[in-house]
Amino acid sequence: VETLATATRVLIDKDRATGVEYEQNGELKQVRALREVVLAGGAYNSPQLLLLSGVGPAAELEEAGIRPLHDLPGVGRNLQDHPSIRVEFQANHGMAFDSNLRLDRMLLSVAQWHLFSTGIGAALPVSAMGFYRSRPGLARPDIQTLVSPTAFNAHLWFPFLRKPMGHTIATANVLLREASRGWVKLRSKSPQDPPRVLLNLLAERSDLETLRAAVRTSREFFSTRPAAELIKAETFPGPAVQTDAEIDAFI
Repeated sequence: VETLATATRVLIDKDRATGVEYEQNGELKQVRALREVVLAGGAYNSPQLLLLSGVGPAAELEEAGIRPLHDLPGVGRNLQDHPSIRVEFQANHGMAFDSNLRLDRMLLSVAQWHLFSTGIGAALPVSAMGFYRSRPGLARPDIQTLVSPTAFNAHLWFPFLRKPMGHTIATANVLLREASRGWVKLRSKSPQDPPRVLLNLLAERSDLETLRAAVRTSREFFSTRPAAELIKAETFPGPAVQTDAEIDAFI
C-alpha cells in the first residue's frame, strides 16, 4: 500500500500489463506485478489511467500526444449515472425532522451516536423508499423513490441566530436505468490534470419522460391516504407546475 501517490500509467510489455508507474513526493516510481494488475479507480479514474497508458481510441490518444499501444474505442465511453429529481412537501407540524436540527439537540444526538451508537444520529436519513415501474410492460422497476423527513438542503438552526426551514417531507426520484450515455476523455497527457467528463444527462427523450412520470407518481402518492395526512401542501416544484411542458422545464 502506497499513500500520497498518483498512478501515472499502467506498464505494458508486449501487450501485457506488467505493473504500474506512480508519482510520489515528486519522484516517479514503478512497481511490478507478480501475477496481474487490477484497475479499481472508479468510473472516471480507471478510463483516465487506461488512456494515459496508451489504451483507448487511437485518434483520441494521438490528439492528446500519447502513443497508442492498443486501439480500444470503448475506453471512456458508455458513462451512465442516476439523475434524480426532488419533489418536496410542507409537513404537518411536529412530525418531520426539523425540530431535531436545532443546534443543541443535534449536538446531543451526535454525542449519543458517538458514545452509544444509538439515537437519531445512528439512523439513516431516508425513512422509506420504493421501487416501481414508470409504465406497464417493463420487466423490472425503472424508478427508485426515497422519502426523507427533512429538506435536502436542510441546515442547523438556533433561536435568534438562524431560522429553521420548517417541517418538510422530501422525495428523491431516481432514474435507475437511463438511456443517455456520456464519456470520459483526457484533458491532457498529464496525470495531474483531471479528466474531462460529460454525463450527457437527458440526452435521450425517454429519460425525461420517465422522470416526468416519477414527479407525477410522487404527487399521487402524497395525495392518497394515509400519506396525504402527513402533509399540508406541495412546496417544490409547487402546484403551478402541472402540464407536461411545465414539468419537463422544471426537470
